[in-house]
Amino acid sequence: MSKLIQRERCLKARAFVSGACATCVTAVVTLGTAASAAPVPIIGYDVAQTPRSGFGCWFHDYDGTVTNTGRTVSGSVVCSADGGLIANYSGGGGTLDDGAISTSTIGTHLFTTRNADDGRPISPVITLHLGGTYFVNAINVFGGDLGGNFIPGALDGMTVEINGSTIALATTPFGELNAIGVAANDQVDLTHTALAVVATNQIVLRNFTASFFGFPFDQFSISEITVDGSTAAFAVGIDIKPGSFPNSINIRNGGRTAVAILSSRAFDASREVDETTLTFGRTGDEKSLAFCGEPEDVNGDSLPDLVCHFQAGAGDFVPGDTSGVLKGNTLAGVPIQGADSVRIIR
Repeated sequence: MSKLIQRERCLKARAFVSGACATCVTAVVTLGTAASAAPVPIIGYDVAQTPRSGFGCWFHDYDGTVTNTGRTVSGSVVCSADGGLIANYSGGGGTLDDGAISTSTIGTHLFTTRNADDGRPISPVITLHLGGTYFVNAINVFGGDLGGNFIPGALDGMTVEINGSTIALATTPFGELNAIGVAANDQVDLTHTALAVVATNQIVLRNFTASFFGFPFDQFSISEITVDGSTAAFAVGIDIKPGSFPNSINIRNGGRTAVAILSSRAFDASREVDETTLTFGRTGDEKSLAFCGEPEDVNGDSLPDLVCHFQAGAGDFVPGDTSGVLKGNTLAGVPIQGADSVRIIR
């Protein structure tokens, strides 16, 4: 029996005797179906400042570049030749994004925030690379389904960085309670934060904190990370009422408003837009499309633009509105969105 397992069993026994376990259970929230967003693909990740596989007799996989930092860490049993080495991982994937939640210490990545042997703290940083650009609603961290082990579920906070903006957040436990009354999984909910409206293809996680029944703890485990969110719309240029300014829309005369979706060297609006999905108006969700005409170059850049016509009265504009929004999809299913100035008259 390893020293780590012995220590875990001792701590479990203390928890039950002291009654601390009951206190912990009342603090756990089961999320169930609370996360309503769609899964976001993670195509790889980097890790800075992590013990290598075998630290604490926990084993993980990584298929990218592993670079030793020259630092070492002690204080836990090591079950591999390099398990006590601190390394940086880059350009690959592995345990954290392989789609599997391990039921043992094999296939679960053990992190630590204790001081390294050089006396300086170990500060792990995980960078998730997403398979596209998304708005992020939640980050789910699965500690591993290890039954009575107390390390999964120890995580209780982290700092999330998206496009240079950061916010420190507490985690919310979720999932079934294990034998010591701890949920092994944690969620960071971004839906009511400023980060939820920042489109990104990368998420950085750092400043991890962990605890065991209210006491600070220097280790936490991750078997899998998933991200919930929604696809961010591809920004397109539009020109409301091409050739005129201001772009006046009379909402009482029952007429139509021309809107040009502008092409670029990387985007051919005349060929790539699914015309049947186009909506236009005050918010961009108004179903006001009348028809789309033949492509024409409205801005003189020699590229064919798509000009569509929308029912002015169906755009839900009100006096004082200053912008009109167009939304839709490409034929490949990628959301698009653009906006231009308007002057509403009646």
